[in-house]
Amino acid sequence: MITRYIRALAMLALVCTVAVTARPVLAASVPGALIVYSQNGHISLMHDDGSGRQMIGAGAAYSWSRDGRYLLLMRGANLLLLNPSGAVLRTLATNVSAGDFPPSWAIDGDTIIYETSGGASPNDHSVSTVDLAGHSTTAWRYTSTEGCGGASPFAPDALISHEVGFDDIANSMQWSITRHLAVYTASCRGGLNVTDTRTGRTQPLDPEGAMWNEPALSPQGTLAVVAGSPTSAPTIVLTTSVPGGRQATVAPGELPLWSPDGHTLYFERITSGKPVPYVGAGGKHFNAPTNVSEIWRMGTSGAAPARLYTQNAYGFGPLSLLAGGSALVFSSVDNVTSASGPYLVAGSFVPPLAQHTRIMRLDLSNDKAATVVIGAGRPVAQP
Repeated sequence: MITRYIRALAMLALVCTVAVTARPVLAASVPGALIVYSQNGHISLMHDDGSGRQMIGAGAAYSWSRDGRYLLLMRGANLLLLNPSGAVLRTLATNVSAGDFPPSWAIDGDTIIYETSGGASPNDHSVSTVDLAGHSTTAWRYTSTEGCGGASPFAPDALISHEVGFDDIANSMQWSITRHLAVYTASCRGGLNVTDTRTGRTQPLDPEGAMWNEPALSPQGTLAVVAGSPTSAPTIVLTTSVPGGRQATVAPGELPLWSPDGHTLYFERITSGKPVPYVGAGGKHFNAPTNVSEIWRMGTSGAAPARLYTQNAYGFGPLSLLAGGSALVFSSVDNVTSASGPYLVAGSFVPPLAQHTRIMRLDLSNDKAATVVIGAGRPVAQP
């Protein structure tokens, strides 16, 4: 999105802040809820205060069940069910793909929905469901429009893409068993589909001439989606799952997340900061872009928006809520600074690059944030 993704500077060799400050003290708590996260190409678990770190192996996508009893992990083309300690209970499915969206739990049940690979063409997708026992059923098929191009070599963009998704769009699936509907990313280029899961009927949800992304479905059936374009800042739109239904733009923002009761919507907002003069490799002078990242909260109809937290950061990753709604967990990518060496050397990332992403915890009782881990990202909190 335009506030983060600066194509005009895509070929510049830039630098980022080195995180060497002391770790802030977390709000007092008894370690209980777990966080699954990615670090150095491996998936790990830890307590919500950063203690008890434990590696559980490789994986491409992961998510907690709605009650936190199970952890879903995509490893290669296999879909695995784990217990909260990271032990594999069983393989649920094979031949699994995540081209348009990762395997996802229903918002109201212990059933998982996922893509399978190997259609008649790369644009043909088959969607299946599987229960905890591994009983799988083909649900429907759809065709997407692919062809997304390459990623930016601008290092903060590369880090944001790792945390959020290609082109700073979080590909996702939101679906309800009781409402018989699924709303999901239609292709790697963005856009949303809505499917009646009883009949398999699939339609584009985006209004004509618009591009919606990052759906968040509340228990009451309200959809929060993100509308944006390469030339405009993203905005949060509240709508229904019916194409052409009512809609209301409620705030600038992206990456929405409903509270479990559907009464509160959390989201992020990115604004441009002051460019940083910087001398890069070969003595070239650049103006590196920076951002200010914020976390906001509002009511069900866009009422009483309130800013909870602000950080001089290039961007945040998707939000997740700890059990009981006590805190938000997310990743943060550092802004560029003139105080470090080049980020890119002959097109390759230098080793310190990973140190510019950190896992954060925002205590919602006092809106205070703390760094939990430096050099790690893509955290998902146990509900």
